[in-house]
Amino acid sequence: MYRTDDPIADFDRWDAEQAAYEARLPHCDYCGEPCYETYYEINGEIICEECIEKFRHDVDTYID
Repeated sequence: MYRTDDPIADFDRWDAEQAAYEARLPHCDYCGEPCYETYYEINGEIICEECIEKFRHDVDTYID
């Protein structure tokens, strides 16, 4: 990225680049947020790290 003497134009260009990058990322099928680093694909569904934790349970809670 190069900078000009117009900080507003520089920000607008940077913001457009970030939006284009984010649009290419996989999005979680549960929360809709983009997955920036890692994600899980289970039965064709994309799940982010945060949402996958919602599926985690201790066995003790199942037995009780």
